[in-house]
Amino acid sequence: MTAIDPSVACILLAAGSARRFGGGKLYAPLGGRPLCEWAAGRLEAAGFVSRYLVVKGGDDPHPGRPGWQLVENPSAEEGIASSIRAGVLAAAGHARVVIALADMPFIDPNHLAALAGGEGTLFTRFPEGRPGCPAAFPADAFPDLLELRGDRGAAALCASLGGTTRTSPGGASATFDVDSDADLTKAEQMLRREPALYLDQRPPNLPAR
Repeated sequence: MTAIDPSVACILLAAGSARRFGGGKLYAPLGGRPLCEWAAGRLEAAGFVSRYLVVKGGDDPHPGRPGWQLVENPSAEEGIASSIRAGVLAAAGHARVVIALADMPFIDPNHLAALAGGEGTLFTRFPEGRPGCPAAFPADAFPDLLELRGDRGAAALCASLGGTTRTSPGGASATFDVDSDADLTKAEQMLRREPALYLDQRPPNLPAR
């Protein structure tokens, strides 16, 4: 896929407490790799070259991933808004950002690239119709993102920013998120049924299905 202009950055939020999962969600294995590696790989496949990974401050050193700038969020316990603020502050010099969640392993690279290349504020439309992340914001929306507090995610701004929702391509799997251990089991089952979901993320020792 063609590289996305460096003026457009992606921000991957990976600082959540994962209370419903019991902790440690983003390092739980999916298809032989930590869960958070999947969303990171999708953003790389979309063509982003300016990449920010927001992690919880004070945790054990994050292994990182080549080409990503780590952003520590010391206020992660506040909720998702603190991670959005940390990411937007780190990416403040960019003309546009795409915000994605690290617990969505099957987000579609083509959809991510479309959000990056679009204009204005764009939200993903989930199957039930609600707007959410991944979502894209131009620089003039950054002040609004920096005003978010607590568990108010970027979707809270959909009405006030006049966001345009987009149907996420790739079917329901593109908006699937892992909130619980049962969801992780379902994600493994999805991989068995749809090997194309692996993209380039299949571990070398994992045979094709």
